[in-house]
Amino acid sequence: MKVAVVGSWRAQDASEWGLKSQDMFPEACRQIGNAIMRLGHTLVIGSESEHTADRYAVEGAIQAIGGSSPDRPRIIVLRPNDQHVPFEQLRNENPGIFTTRVSMDSGWNVTSLLQVNEADGLVVVGRRSSKQ
Repeated sequence: MKVAVVGSWRAQDASEWGLKSQDMFPEACRQIGNAIMRLGHTLVIGSESEHTADRYAVEGAIQAIGGSSPDRPRIIVLRPNDQHVPFEQLRNENPGIFTTRVSMDSGWNVTSLLQVNEADGLVVVGRRSSKQ
């Protein structure tokens, strides 16, 4: 099963979206990514920005994999066509875990729809922004 983890936490959005505990956001996302891997699923993400759920879910997924070499890529990075290669260091340290799919669009609006379409399940943490 492919599970997309999306969302973000930005201080300027906290009151509008009713977000309460910024300190817990990274750890919650890590636990979600970790659980997705431990249960044998594939993680679908798009951004490595520090304010996104994606970034911390990947950290948790890598922790769960624990240096093993999976038989298939377990993290699908689906990004806009912007020539950016996210998680470069983690890719180098964990060969074979990541695969990348590039949107035909250079922005996040279409790419976000493609992420949802790619996944069998969706976890939204915090706020889903149109600007990653």
